[in-house]
Amino acid sequence: MKLAVFSRRGDTRIGAVLIDGLLYRYEEESAEEAMAESVFLGKVDRCMGGMEAAFVRVGKDRTVFLPYREMHGVPVPPPSGTRVLMQIRRPPVGKKQAYATMDISLAGKYVVLTPVTHKKAVSSRYAENEKPAAVERMLRLCPGDSGLILRMEASGADDAAVENEIASLRSRWDEILRIADGMSSPGPVLARPPLEERLLRDLKGGADRILTDDISFRSAAGQAAEYQSGVMDTYDIAVQAHRARERVHHLPSGGNIVIDPCEAMTVIDVNTAGDTGNKKDPEKSRLKTNLEAAGEIARLLQARDTGGIIIIDFIDMEKEENRSGVAAAMEEALREDYRKTVIHGFTSLGLMEMTRKRG
Repeated sequence: MKLAVFSRRGDTRIGAVLIDGLLYRYEEESAEEAMAESVFLGKVDRCMGGMEAAFVRVGKDRTVFLPYREMHGVPVPPPSGTRVLMQIRRPPVGKKQAYATMDISLAGKYVVLTPVTHKKAVSSRYAENEKPAAVERMLRLCPGDSGLILRMEASGADDAAVENEIASLRSRWDEILRIADGMSSPGPVLARPPLEERLLRDLKGGADRILTDDISFRSAAGQAAEYQSGVMDTYDIAVQAHRARERVHHLPSGGNIVIDPCEAMTVIDVNTAGDTGNKKDPEKSRLKTNLEAAGEIARLLQARDTGGIIIIDFIDMEKEENRSGVAAAMEEALREDYRKTVIHGFTSLGLMEMTRKRG
């Protein structure tokens, strides 16, 4: 069963996805982080030629960083006081200001509307043999006054559902323009979609059940949420989230997984550890442990939201068919990952190379 859980701790919102009781996704969002994807009307405060960027005021005591390369439809460098409609691409972190773009995009479950740059594309998650049909469909459905990115989730929806979402996103864009046009001072125009809406939007096939211990989460993305006091404790969500960040993870067979994040990549080692194995057929035992590890690694990559280059040192196997079986198991376990993952295969040293898109 696929379960979505939402909660709140002070000003921090929490969202989690569990499949058969195991944690597959965990999100915490502070008020500052909630700025990401929000649309603001700003006024250029000052430009920094050496940085090729402007500092734009979006409130009484808040400015954001807007690089020249992210500007569209305004002179570069823009004069002080220039009104700019922009979207926060990266929220503030510590003393670093938020990073903004004028290339506004409005994301739905099936498509992303790009009304400023008119970008037209399909998700990179489509297989090469699927891309021609996906591109043809995107161009057919794309509104004439905007751009469109067709998401992978659209492959499971009919044209009517996709067209309804496009119409909804276009109405949202018209509302943004209307609100911004009536504003006399800098400020927010459209808040980022709430955590629950975004999490459910990315969840393939939706959730079988939604639970919350916060009354403000009672309705999420059109799907009713059930109220349940103490739901975080009931499913040990905080404990599971903490354990997901640990370095060593034990497998049912007695083997273990060791995860070491590095600057350039994440390195994962699979060990037999306490697995005594099958002494008559050690290759079969190694395969069993590796297959267990593949499923658990796939879950942990999602629960930890690990991105970038990932190298996995599975237990050595002599047969090529067994290595292929482990690679296939990894691909299957990552099939519903909400981020793009690519398994590049085994190196000459027997290490599996893969990449996972960063958040």
